Amino acid sequence: STLGHEVINDVRQFEFVTAPIDVAAKLQLSVGSTVTQIKRIRRVNQQPVSFEITYLPESLGHELQQVNLVTTDIFLALEEVCQTQLTVGCQ
Repeated sequence: STLGHEVINDVRQFEFVTAPIDVAAKLQLSVGSTVTQIKRIRRVNQQPVSFEITYLPESLGHELQQVNLVTTDIFLALEEVCQTQLTVGCQ
C-alpha cells in the first residue's frame, strides 16, 4: 500500500498480439512483431483511478507472466524481475 491506501491492479487482459504499427515503431521493432499487451484498471481504496494499456516486447511479457500484477507494480517488476532499466516514458 502507498501512504496507507490499498492499491490494486485489476488485470483485464494479458496477451501476445501483433504490434500496431505505431507501437512497433516506438519499441523499435519490425512491423508484424509480436508484443505483450496488458490492460489494467488501477484501483485505490477500491475506486478506479486509471485505465492503462501497456505494450512490451514479447520477451519481457514472458518474464512478467510469473509476476502477480494485481499487487505488484508493473514498472517495479520490469526493473527487478526483468532487470530492465527504465528511463523516460511517452505516449
